[in-house]
Amino acid sequence: MSASKLAVGLLIGILIGAILGYGFAFTQVNSLQTQVSTLQAQLSNAQSQVSDLQLQVQSQATNISALQGQVTSLHTQLAGNLTLVSQLQVWLSGNITRATQLQAQISTLNASVQSLTSQVATLQAQYIAAQNSLAASQILYIGTSLETYYDYVRANCYTFGLEPIGEERWSNYPNYYNRSVTFAANLASHDIGNLWWPTLDSGCNYYNYTGEYSYQTSRRIMQGAMSLAGIYSSDSNTVKIEKTLAFIHSVVHYEHRMLDHMWFPCETLAFRSGDCTSFSILAASMLEAAGIKSAVGFFANSTLGVHAMVLVHLDNLDSHGYWYYNDLTGYNLTSGKWIIIEPQYVSLTEQDTHLYDWVVYWTLKACAEVPYGA
Repeated sequence: MSASKLAVGLLIGILIGAILGYGFAFTQVNSLQTQVSTLQAQLSNAQSQVSDLQLQVQSQATNISALQGQVTSLHTQLAGNLTLVSQLQVWLSGNITRATQLQAQISTLNASVQSLTSQVATLQAQYIAAQNSLAASQILYIGTSLETYYDYVRANCYTFGLEPIGEERWSNYPNYYNRSVTFAANLASHDIGNLWWPTLDSGCNYYNYTGEYSYQTSRRIMQGAMSLAGIYSSDSNTVKIEKTLAFIHSVVHYEHRMLDHMWFPCETLAFRSGDCTSFSILAASMLEAAGIKSAVGFFANSTLGVHAMVLVHLDNLDSHGYWYYNDLTGYNLTSGKWIIIEPQYVSLTEQDTHLYDWVVYWTLKACAEVPYGA
């Protein structure tokens, strides 16, 4: 082959290669242009998003600025409130101290009030007691006329030795106890309204001086005593006895007699004192007035001497214990059970505790029913 043909062939090859290379490059350029267009679209979209975000950032910045303003305002308010809280704490601390002082003063005042209340209650109780005592004194007042009548009766009721009853030596007369206890029962009967010594009433002109008979005066006083004792017909027999004992001990205290006089019930109430005989005559009279058949009993003890107690004609004392006699018709008492009541005791409950260390040790010497009674 000639050199010219070889050169032509080579040139043609170069041209063909150039053409092919240009086509490939053109294809690549087009591809790159497409990618650039895509990227430009993405960039434009991104720029739009950035623009939107910038707007949002600006809006948030405005909000943040507004919130910062609010925070600043709240900080200012908080600072003011902290100052106010501090002031309130100081005020509260002062008030707590004052409240503590006031509470201490209140406690002191409460103690004073309680003390004064107790004193007032005591004074009221004393006042009521004084009123009751005054009322009792007025109700139980017997007066000179009745008292001299009682003395007149004692001076004109004689025993075996023609001495006023109660003043002669009982040991000189075997039947002295019977006469004496009968007189005691008559005293109880008289003061609840039974005419017992009509000759003596008329002989001393009691009615002419007072406008009423002695037994009427006595009955009025005894009715007052029954009212003071709060004894009602609806009460059980046991309650009547309890109220009688309680009342007697609220009015009468024990004292020895210097003379062997026996007091009428109204005298014992007026004197506010008496011995065992006085207590027994008064209790028998009140129990009769309450509707309980009663008797005065004289008892003896080998070491303690003589003593007076009351007998009641009942079957039992409910839940209380008692010492009794099944039959005292030999002493001219109504047939049936007679229970011993010791008027020296303030209640049947107290008597319960002494049935076997006191009541049981006495032996009955003489007894007499209150006549014209229940």
